[in-house]
Amino acid sequence: MLLNKKDVTFSIEASLFNLDKPKTKLLLANIEKLNISGREKVLVIMAKKSRKAYLAARNLSNIEIISADQLNLLSIIKTKYILIETDAVKIITEIYNG
Repeated sequence: MLLNKKDVTFSIEASLFNLDKPKTKLLLANIEKLNISGREKVLVIMAKKSRKAYLAARNLSNIEIISADQLNLLSIIKTKYILIETDAVKIITEIYNG
């Protein structure tokens, strides 16, 4: 069943996930700034995958970080919130809009 996720999709600035240090607490604090519980399933779509963001999220089973060119349907279906960097929207449009 494919749900309409328009009410739980946020376009975010890249600075939200450009972390100074790869710390899980920093990543969770940034997500909670958007009024999203740290326990909810979250998909973060970045223009370019950040190593620091990946390291901060790797031990959190409910947060998945992918680059815009690796977007897949399974990741979208199994999440409650989708956070998309504004730069990633351009990449997704180029790839999937032909």
